[in-house]
Amino acid sequence: MEKRKVVILIVFILLLVLGYGIYEYTKAPINRAEEVASETVQADVLFQVMSSADIEEQQRFLNRVIQISGAVQQSSETQIILSPGVVCRLEGGLGGAELNEEEEITIKGRVMGYDDLLNEVSVDYAVIE
Repeated sequence: MEKRKVVILIVFILLLVLGYGIYEYTKAPINRAEEVASETVQADVLFQVMSSADIEEQQRFLNRVIQISGAVQQSSETQIILSPGVVCRLEGGLGGAELNEEEEITIKGRVMGYDDLLNEVSVDYAVIE
């Protein structure tokens, strides 16, 4: 009788774990494009902060969704580079829109960090505001 209760308890726990796993697996992904920006900053200020050695200042932006305003340095269908070196990987692409160099735009996206080898700040899940 005691052995049967233990088996039932183990089966119950396994069903709970399985149910939670299925719930997590089927949960809709986070839509970063719909997140509200926590802060608005100029591209040159973001570049200065992220390229500095001050870790506390970098944490202010790191892994957060922010709005970035700046001049377009270069653009393609999947990414936009803002001067002085903020690379924004677009969520849905440009959609055929044409951006001119030196055009001022605002982009919302998540700051991934600073790449000191390429000397650029990486932003992903970016959308043009």
